Amino acid sequence: MKGAGRKEQIIEVTLELLRTERVEQVTTRRIATRVGVSQPALFRHFLNREAILIAVVDRTRDHFSTVAHDILKTEDPAMDALSKLNSALLSYVELNPGISRILFFDVASGREEKLRSHLRKLIEMQLAMVRTLVHEAIDSGELPRNLDSRQAANHWLAMVSGTILQWQVGGRRAPLASRADPLMHCWLSGIVEACQTDDVEPKRTERNMLDLLDVAPVLERGQDPLDEILLRLDHIDPKGLLIVHVPFLPKPLLALMERRGHLTSSEEHGLQWEVWVHGQEARGVVDLRDLPMPEPMEYLLNEVSTLQQQECVVARTPRIPALLLERLETMECETATIQCLDGSGLLGIRRSAK
Repeated sequence: MKGAGRKEQIIEVTLELLRTERVEQVTTRRIATRVGVSQPALFRHFLNREAILIAVVDRTRDHFSTVAHDILKTEDPAMDALSKLNSALLSYVELNPGISRILFFDVASGREEKLRSHLRKLIEMQLAMVRTLVHEAIDSGELPRNLDSRQAANHWLAMVSGTILQWQVGGRRAPLASRADPLMHCWLSGIVEACQTDDVEPKRTERNMLDLLDVAPVLERGQDPLDEILLRLDHIDPKGLLIVHVPFLPKPLLALMERRGHLTSSEEHGLQWEVWVHGQEARGVVDLRDLPMPEPMEYLLNEVSTLQQQECVVARTPRIPALLLERLETMECETATIQCLDGSGLLGIRRSAK
């Protein structure tokens, strides 16, 4: 069997063992015996047991990402989408109870830091999805405007975790998926009372024309980057642009952005992806890379002359235009620049308020 196929087999066997046994009982020796290979052969695919458990967690995260992407691509109201996510999560745990065993094992022992980091990414991705859908439900009037979305998401996680733990301890007698609708009803009833805040007016903050987020440091800290991406996006001008550098194409993020009314695009550059998320009122990026010099500068100077106060334009140029930036300093304009992965430049220009 080829390497990738053997790895999948090891993950499947581990999940099967975890259906009936505690994590500490599922040793590499037992996994190897069930797979039909020696322990040294097993270690050619995974360094140790922790690496196998991490692969199980990562597969769960990939599965949830795919499910979330498919649900978010629909036009369902936010609370209907969240209800489907909730049901999908409980159904997956019911089919793969080993993932909850790993989670509760880590909570009880906390000895394997790399495993904890991957579990944290899984949980943070789920929380970010819930917070975003709660935000959407508030905006659409499905939920009260004075609801705290962060508290609401934390309450959801607590209820889901408690439901799964109760199901595990109770011997998994009733289908876990059958508890999805009562859980959502109880959660919705509770958060309206428990998560309200007096701060109903949105805080006004300075909006950026351009922003760049490289998620590598976030991933190195063992965190899911979705929350940071959403936070950055909240500070982007409605006609501006957020650039995200990621080591993979984040399909749930793209679906989530589309639900929020953002245009998105992506480019692959070697081992990195550059994801563009446009503000909700953005008219797109003016691509001037094919124009000979000095036509890009002439075009943008003419464009600036038509801008109203606080309006902005975003352009992509062959490189960051230093000469144009000097000219714009003498005009009533704010500027921002970003260098793209292909070496081209992004330039944001906003007419200042007088």
